Amino acid sequence: MVTESYRSGVIRYITERRCPDGGFCFYRLNEPNTADTFYAVSSLSLIGEHFSDDVTVSWLLELQQDDGSYPTLYIGYYVLKSLATVGVRPRIVPDTWIGSINPLPETGERPSESGSYFEASYLFSDLARTCGIPVPEAIKSRIIRNITSHRLPDFGFGLHQSTLTETWHALAILSSIGFDYKTLGSDRFLTRCEDAELGFRINPSSRSSFLEHLHAGITIASLLGYSSRVFPRCRQIILELQAGNGGFVRSRFGGSTTLEYTFLAVSSLELLDSMADPAGREEFSPKGSRATMEVR
Repeated sequence: MVTESYRSGVIRYITERRCPDGGFCFYRLNEPNTADTFYAVSSLSLIGEHFSDDVTVSWLLELQQDDGSYPTLYIGYYVLKSLATVGVRPRIVPDTWIGSINPLPETGERPSESGSYFEASYLFSDLARTCGIPVPEAIKSRIIRNITSHRLPDFGFGLHQSTLTETWHALAILSSIGFDYKTLGSDRFLTRCEDAELGFRINPSSRSSFLEHLHAGITIASLLGYSSRVFPRCRQIILELQAGNGGFVRSRFGGSTTLEYTFLAVSSLELLDSMADPAGREEFSPKGSRATMEVR
């Protein structure tokens, strides 16, 4: 279990980054963005801190266009996830907009190290689940074909090379649309990414590990019901990444604290606690997310 000083530090860090306009911004200017707002309200929710702010809610609601759409998939995703977290419905049911999203990768290019080839599919499937909008069978089939075609011989997922982030996204996508992902042998890839010193590496051949890789490894383990031998080391590393201002940095080499890294740290620690307590498993499973909100 984490300490009260950890929790109070997280609350202080987040609340200090609330913008006058209502959203959040990690660099503390009045330039709110939807991603930082999602990271902020979700982190508070995960540690059990009730968030209620009419100005923030109004700012989020105003970002939806009159036809129910959003300017980009990313904006819509973070707005709707934020609203779901605080239990508020969008102004307009976004069924038509979500149904218009192309859930498949648009290019065959290798993403950056911290990116994911399956990002669009992940955002689409998670958003549909969060909003309670069924995914048509034809689209499910296309997504499943695309995901499973990128399952590599090491039992991980990726474009030409498996990574923890893409394996997490692949399994989460398949889980969201009802595919039996536990039969794919991904635990074999995960165990090869375990490292007694680093926690989880991005892939078996790498010697690098950052907070997002720990988060991906822990999330995969949660999806698979796997208790990793490196969990204690992961917890130790993550807690050491909390800076004096209460936020979290990406690695032990320092850097700036951000709301994204703070969310990754908080959600990882909460997942570790839930896996240690069998009664908490369902609450943090993909289909039991406390951010789920039916908008119909």
